[in-house]
Amino acid sequence: LLSAAPAVTVNAGALLDMSDTEQEVGALAGAGTVALGDFGELTFGALGTDTTFSGTVSDDGSASDDTAIEKVGGATLTLSNASTDADVFLITEGAVVADTADVLAGTEYIEIDGAGALTLNADQTVGDLSIEEDGVVDLGSHTLTVGGTGSYGSFIEGTMAGSGGSLHVTDDVEMVFGLVAGIGFGTYTGSTTLTGHAYLGPFNG
Repeated sequence: LLSAAPAVTVNAGALLDMSDTEQEVGALAGAGTVALGDFGELTFGALGTDTTFSGTVSDDGSASDDTAIEKVGGATLTLSNASTDADVFLITEGAVVADTADVLAGTEYIEIDGAGALTLNADQTVGDLSIEEDGVVDLGSHTLTVGGTGSYGSFIEGTMAGSGGSLHVTDDVEMVFGLVAGIGFGTYTGSTTLTGHAYLGPFNG
């Protein structure tokens, strides 16, 4: 049981096997492998320590997988040459920096809540994406491709920031920006390429 543990560093070549269990660690770092099995869930970040992870988070790859990782705490996790293959990645608090291309491509669904942020330092492809109100994605000058897996659906009502960045939609995405009935939603000023379907909410204000 790792619950309430301090920071955990999984060194290159090492394996943290938490298959089919729910665990919480104060921070996650290293270059090794975290195995989630079919139903594992890992929560990390409560210590508020900035870390870098360049390893692999993997599940068993079966159709019945139901795995999740959750970033909490106000610090920043940098993913560099990493691979995250969990079904669900929740960015509840703090920031996740995708430092190299497609480090999130193996994740089916990413949800960014109101206290969470995702920063792109390279182009990224994700499955389904939900940006809740007050959640932030900073594209920088990079391209975010929302590919869609059909399992969760995508909904964007938060803020997409950055200078020169772009959004590429290849599946169904519902996007709500601007002011709706006096309620302030997020903003987006980049370019969008559609090869799927984008359902746009009202742009009032």
